[in-house]
Amino acid sequence: MKIVFFGTTGAIQSKDNTNVSFSVVEKKLSILVDSSGNPVQYLKRAGIDPKKLDVLILTHFHTDHIYALPSLIHNLWLMKRKKPLSIISNQRANSGL
Repeated sequence: MKIVFFGTTGAIQSKDNTNVSFSVVEKKLSILVDSSGNPVQYLKRAGIDPKKLDVLILTHFHTDHIYALPSLIHNLWLMKRKKPLSIISNQRANSGL
């Protein structure tokens, strides 16, 4: 299993770090946890093909954990991704989507 942290700050970003987001890769399964900053760029830097991302987990519905979701979806569409992206979250986060 490989875990790559893209950001580790709370709601307020620093000049050297961004909001919490990370990926987990296990064999052929790739997961993105939370969507902040520039998720497509982060995935590419980690050697993960965004078009092969299997699951997005949204831990909760705070802005700093979800604000890049529209950008992620838009980029995947522009990249002509055909595979559905599974999005997992709790009921409260789902109500905000």
